[in-house]
Amino acid sequence: MIYGPFAPRYGAGQTVATSTASGSTTIGAGNKCLRLQNIDATNTIHVRVTLGAGTATIADLMLRPNQVIVIQKDQEADTVSHIAAAGTPSLRIEPGEAGI
Repeated sequence: MIYGPFAPRYGAGQTVATSTASGSTTIGAGNKCLRLQNIDATNTIHVRVTLGAGTATIADLMLRPNQVIVIQKDQEADTVSHIAAAGTPSLRIEPGEAGI
């Protein structure tokens, strides 16, 4: 099997501020993957991907400081909910596709 690189949906990336209260960011439907980046050297961020508004908790997917990951999501899911364990780290969200 050959794996290709992440193919971003150009013009759709967002950088959002997180906090210790859950917040939500609309990403739009249509892509099956997200590249998520925690742009902070100290604090963790937790995310949940849903169809419509959701609430993130510290039990959801964790991004360690400075971590970048690509996750799969339901193609119709259109919202990323996020919460910081502490502080106000920035979260970079990029919809796209992961090549296989």
